[in-house]
Amino acid sequence: MITKPNLKEIAVSKLADAKLLCKYNRTASSLYLVGYSVELALKFKICKILKLDKGFPETKSEFESYIQLSDNDLGNEIKDLKEIRNHNLQKLLYYSGQEFAIKAELLNEWTNISYWNPELRYNLKIGDKKFNELIIKSVEKNLTLIFK
Repeated sequence: MITKPNLKEIAVSKLADAKLLCKYNRTASSLYLVGYSVELALKFKICKILKLDKGFPETKSEFESYIQLSDNDLGNEIKDLKEIRNHNLQKLLYYSGQEFAIKAELLNEWTNISYWNPELRYNLKIGDKKFNELIIKSVEKNLTLIFK
């Protein structure tokens, strides 16, 4: 189980690492890490909205224990751990309960980061420093709204 405080701390830490990498023109690595920052922030919000008080489930048995104890229709909403234990930012945004707010207030910023996926780790030639700085600013705005 990843506790809610740990999710938030890791999300903030990944963003700080991405900024540092960008500063030294390590843009591919920076973009890779900044996406994980958003992913972790959304998983933090999923924990809050679905009342996953112990934290984010890492295993099938942890997930199933939530379904058995749930009084908030978690079992009806999320059929399988794969629904929330993934890297799909669009799907995580939906389950976080933040989709309307993010798309209403930060549509351009969300669009800037929604392309992200872990497969970027294989791409050494993605973006430049200016593009990277734009993505980081977009992530900062999204995290501010998600952590509200």
